[in-house]
Amino acid sequence: MTFSDSQTFVPAPMPVAFERRSAPRQRVLLTGVLSDSRREASQSCSLRNVSETGARLQLPGSDLPMSWGSLIVVRDACVYAIEPVWVSGDQAGVKLVGVRSFNGPTTQDMERLRDLWLEKLPRCGRSVH
Repeated sequence: MTFSDSQTFVPAPMPVAFERRSAPRQRVLLTGVLSDSRREASQSCSLRNVSETGARLQLPGSDLPMSWGSLIVVRDACVYAIEPVWVSGDQAGVKLVGVRSFNGPTTQDMERLRDLWLEKLPRCGRSVH
């Protein structure tokens, strides 16, 4: 195909995948701990990607239950209140609905979560503010 000087070739726009996230995600590999809303059970997990509003979690070797209420991000010394969005095999998408830091004073309801966080900190160079 040839084009005369008066014709301009304009490529068709590339199809864009449907994106339901309200914020862009960032690929990560972080250690996390899921805790149920009563803080009676916990399970280690990996964060595979995160955004300001959500995260994709992986719990190796088992299905993720939908009853988790908190996600501790060990590196960031914080705990997120979470709402499950989807589950598929050993992965899940969660909505991050609130965050609290372990740095500084914590309330009584956060003591169990703080203990879980401290258990996951590396043995060397442990720093608690």
